This record gives sequence, structure tokens and C-alpha cells, in this order.
Amino acid sequence: MKRRTFLLSAASGVGILIVGWGVLGPSTRRIFSSPTGGNDDIALNGWIELTAAGDAQLAVPRCEMGQGVYTALAMLVAEELDMPLERVKILEAPLNHIFGKIMAAEAMLPELFEDQRLVARGKRRLKSLAGRQTIGVSVSTGGSTTVSELWRPVRMVGAQARASLINAAARKHAADPHLCRTEAGFVILPNGTRHAYAEVLKRADRIEPAREFQLKSARQFTLIGQSPTRIDAPAKGDGSAKFAIDVRLPGMRYAALAMPPSIGARLVSFRAPREVQAVQGVQVVRVPAGYGQGESLAVIADSWWTAQQAAQALDITWDESAGAAIDNDTLTAKRSQALEVGTGTIKSAIGDSDAAFSAARLTVEAEYTVPYLAHATMEPMNCTAQVTEHTVRVWAPVQ
Repeated sequence: MKRRTFLLSAASGVGILIVGWGVLGPSTRRIFSSPTGGNDDIALNGWIELTAAGDAQLAVPRCEMGQGVYTALAMLVAEELDMPLERVKILEAPLNHIFGKIMAAEAMLPELFEDQRLVARGKRRLKSLAGRQTIGVSVSTGGSTTVSELWRPVRMVGAQARASLINAAARKHAADPHLCRTEAGFVILPNGTRHAYAEVLKRADRIEPAREFQLKSARQFTLIGQSPTRIDAPAKGDGSAKFAIDVRLPGMRYAALAMPPSIGARLVSFRAPREVQAVQGVQVVRVPAGYGQGESLAVIADSWWTAQQAAQALDITWDESAGAAIDNDTLTAKRSQALEVGTGTIKSAIGDSDAAFSAARLTVEAEYTVPYLAHATMEPMNCTAQVTEHTVRVWAPVQ
């Protein structure tokens, strides 16, 4: 077994891990001077920078979908970096390969692998983690995987940042770094003197990325496992948090959509009432069908309220005959029929379920159904596009 593969497999089962520089790849290296571009900020590695005030800023390659992952990841950094949670800030990660999410072929295309036994699947997963047998790299959010996937990478960059600060302070004061420790945002030298991280940054002639560092054991955790107040709660509570719908640009125009009212509905005709036509700058545009959506109308105006009011005032004739026979009862019956007939495709099979049911002394059977509902968004559907001669920049609340 190669050294890198061994470290990856062993890492999941130990409390303390000494990580060598050679196995880390570029994620702990300083690939940019500062995620925010601040002149006084120092990037300790590819994920973490410290501000002149001594705050840590973590570049996160995931979206906060309401489950508290920003707080969870900030806790991991605060734990390993030994600093108060309130001193950790979250930044959106830049587009860079070090933040890429390895998408294993095992998960994407299970039918490619005939051997679905646990050991075989584990070996394929290990190869994927080692950087092989992958079909692409992306930055994405989904499947409730943020903490499980970033648990070790974020802790590692936090621990490396802590070791880098210790080394810098020890070098400045001619101390043995192995006898130094950290606590609450301070490097404590062997003689007991305390030096704030901001002071270490200010006085150090250089900050060298640590080549070896140690992750904390679970026994040393003081923050992980606790339930602190979410770091995004205050801004979302007082309304200061900025969402995609809050984007405002000079000269913006706004569009409101008049969508088909039912599945398969077809736009027959429309008429803009006189009061709509009288509003200066209002335009009505037909939006072609596509991407699973029928033809619709867009009303464009100088404000959202004007566009929305005009869209609601349109006199539209829809042909809804295509969806006349679609209702919850019909959909439920079709799903039940499909299950009875067994027309689906088996992607992978492990074990013999028929034999297990036959040999069971007791079986329990239950049927659960849910109505056909919209996959509702957490904020109103919106998108802002800034078009220039050579580029299009988009702000959207996408997952």
C-alpha cells in the first residue's frame, strides 16, 4: 500500500494525526495572498487568513442552506486554531481547484461496478479519496455532506495555521516551538508570556507554512460537540444579511414572470390593459418554452413592484387541456401501478432480499404516500445579470 493511501485510510481511525507536508497537496499552501485582497491580511494557507486585528477568515466552498454549516465549519477552525468562535468569519471560497469536491464514479455511476460487496466498495472509495478514479471536480452543496466531507480538511488547515503561528512566535523569541502552546487566540511561550495572534503577525519577519502539525484528539475538544449560537443568526434576525434578491446595481431593470398556471398549459394569447401600456418603460416579452417549462410572459419595468403589478394585470388566455386529467389521485395510481409492474431499473444489488423475506419469522409492511408538491425555494426565485461587452456576471440563490 502506498504511503498516501495508508495515511488516508489511517486518518479516519485516529484521534491524533501528525500530518506531513508531502501528503497534503496544495490545500494548505498559500495559493493567493488574501481571499479578500486586504493589504493587512495574511493568508496562512489556501483556506485561512488572519486579519490585522487577529480575526480568522475561512474560505468555505459550500453554501449555507439553513442547516448551520457555516457555524459548524467555523467551529472546526476555532477548535483547531485555538481561538474564540466569534473571532472566526466566513468567506465565499474563490474558484480554485483546491476547493473542488471529488465526485466518485462509484456514487455517480454505480452500474459501472459489478462488484458491490462492502470491501470492494470501500477500496474504490479509498482510491477516490486518494485522488484517482474520479470523473470530475466541482464545488457544490447537497446531500447533507458538508460537515462529513470537510470535517478533516478544515481541521487540517486550522491545525496547520496554528502550527505556523507557533513557529513564527517561537522563531521571533528564540523559543522551542515544541514547548509552546496556544489558547484563546494567543501563543504562549515556555516562559509563560502570551502573544496575541495579531501581535505575532505584526512582529514576525515572515510566516512560514508549517510542514508538520498535529490535530487535536477528541479529549482536547472544548468547542466541538457544543451548541453555540449560530454565527449567521444575528444578521438574519435583524435583516442586515444580504441575499441574492437584495442585489442592487446602477440602472437595474426588473422583470416579473407570468407563468403557465398548470402542467402543459399553452399560451394562446394575451393583452396588456391600457393602464399597463400607459406606464413609461414597461415592456411585455414572450419567453420561449424550454427547460421543462412552457411559454410564459415577462414584464420588464424600472422597479419590481411596477413589473409585478403589470404582470398580474395582463389579460392572458391559457389552454390548460393538456393537464386537465392530472391530479393527485391519478399520479398516486400511476406510481402504485409502476411499483406493482416493476418497470424501474436496478442500479445496484447487494444480497438476496427475496431470500431474506422468505426466511424472516416476522415481516412488516407499510405504504407511505405524499402529495405532488412544488420543491419550494427558501427565498423568492430571482436572478440578477449584469451584461457588459465581454462578460455576463450573475447573482442567483442557486444550490
